[in-house]
Amino acid sequence: MSKSKLLQREQGFAMLEALVSILIVTAFVLGSAQALVIAAAFKVKANQYSKVTTWIQENIEEARFETKINQLQPVVDDPNTSVNEELQACGQDSTSASNNGYAKLLKDRLLSVNDSIYLTQENTTFYALSSTSSRPNPNPDFGGKNIWLLRNATPSTNPPFNLLKLNYIAVRDDNGYPGNSSSDIIANFSTEVLPRAALKCP
Repeated sequence: MSKSKLLQREQGFAMLEALVSILIVTAFVLGSAQALVIAAAFKVKANQYSKVTTWIQENIEEARFETKINQLQPVVDDPNTSVNEELQACGQDSTSASNNGYAKLLKDRLLSVNDSIYLTQENTTFYALSSTSSRPNPNPDFGGKNIWLLRNATPSTNPPFNLLKLNYIAVRDDNGYPGNSSSDIIANFSTEVLPRAALKCP
C-alpha cells in the first residue's frame, strides 16, 4: 500500500473518531441538561408540597385548638324542647344525629369557608378556606403561582357523632378558580378530630 493511501485512511479514521466523540459529548450534554430541567421541576414541586403541607398543618392545629375550648355547648333548634342537650350532643339520645353532635358543633367553630368557590373530586365537595391576613386564598407564595387550599369537613354519620373528618386538597389556580384537573392537584390529606368536650360524655 502506498504511503499516500495509508495517510488518507488514517485521516479518515481520525475524522470518524472525531465525529463519534462529538456525538458522544453532545448526547452527554443533552442528557445532563434534561436531568437538570427534571431536577429543577422536582425541586419546585417539592417546595410547593412542603409549603402546602405547612398550610394544611396550620389549619389542622386550629381545629385541634378549638377542641380544647370548653365553649362547645350543645345547641338545639327548639329552646323549649325537653331533650337532654348533653346526651343529644354525645350521641346518646334518640334524637341524636350527625347534625347535632359534638362534631357538628366543632365544624361550626372552624375557620369559615367560601361556599361560592368549591371543587368536587371523587364525589367529595371541597370548599375554599376563607382568606385571612396571614393566609390569603389563593396564596401567591408559591414562586408566583397561586395555590388554592380547600377543605371538606364531615361530621361522623355513626353514633356517637363526635368525630369530625377533615379532608384537604391543594390545587393550582386556573384563571382565578381552583384547577379541576388531576394534574392541578399538589397535595391532599385527611384526618379526624375529636372535640375535647366529647371526652366528658357519660
